[in-house]
Amino acid sequence: EPEAKQVFTEKTGLKLINRSVVWQSDYSKQSIISPDGEVESAHAAVEIKCPDSHVIIRAYDENQYPQEYKWQVVKYFVTDEKLEKLYFVLYTDVMPALPMLIFEINRKDIVSEIAEYRAFELEILKQADQLIERLSF
Repeated sequence: EPEAKQVFTEKTGLKLINRSVVWQSDYSKQSIISPDGEVESAHAAVEIKCPDSHVIIRAYDENQYPQEYKWQVVKYFVTDEKLEKLYFVLYTDVMPALPMLIFEINRKDIVSEIAEYRAFELEILKQADQLIERLSF
């Protein structure tokens, strides 16, 4: 991951804040996410994945980030209501011709998914609270 962050900075010119952080939602203390990086001069985050080569090749061929990460991507925007952009990064050190793919996901492009995920998460958190209350002594 540190190597991927360095390559991301070199490739994009975007400087990342050097810290580990967990974001907590304003609407629920139980809704959290931990970005792999935060862009220093913008309200943007970075999520880095270092998957098997076939995943990177598929993403390159389809020109989109792997859809198995769709809800993780949406979760960023649900947790931080001010987040405008997420850079989803695929990185490998075994394919020199294709070391990094960067996909920019903008809030305005996934508004309906954000609303869907938020409703789902709120319902799950409500059910969890009810279960905890029932099991508490």
